[in-house]
Amino acid sequence: MGGGGGGGGGGPQGQHMKGITGSGVGTGSVTCTGSNCSQTANGNFLGVGIGNGWFSVALNFSSVNPIDNGSGGSCYGASGTILLTAANGGSVTLGDVGLLCEVGASSRPTTFNGSYIIQNSTGKLSNSAGAGSTVLAIDASGNAYLNLNGAMGIGMGGGGMGGGGGGMGGM
Repeated sequence: MGGGGGGGGGGPQGQHMKGITGSGVGTGSVTCTGSNCSQTANGNFLGVGIGNGWFSVALNFSSVNPIDNGSGGSCYGASGTILLTAANGGSVTLGDVGLLCEVGASSRPTTFNGSYIIQNSTGKLSNSAGAGSTVLAIDASGNAYLNLNGAMGIGMGGGGMGGGGGGMGGM
């Protein structure tokens, strides 16, 4: 994923564009009540662009009308949020949508591959905007592994995701 282009600086007006990459390790689970299901995970996050901190994931999906994963299991459309809280007290809430799949024929392990957009930001990360990709895997023992990759404009507000011929670049 490339950085912002030329023109207006490649990001929201007045913002400093950064690559945001990071990974987290914690615990996670998938639970269902009837056909309403959720995948949750929490843990520590090591990041570039927003720093180190904690993550909390809450994804929702319906077990009605699954997609065959090709290995005897199923995949489901899923959406929800990821909250990243930096050690400096700032936070970003990512709106995420993608595909949650069982690996093989059992309900564990699972993987979620999705795309996110920053929906909210607070503290030292206030007025941030950006987007990227998400991978979340939960193994058979309930260990969660989160990987994020994207671009984020931090602070100073204003503007849309355009930027005079720049845009997000490489997306």
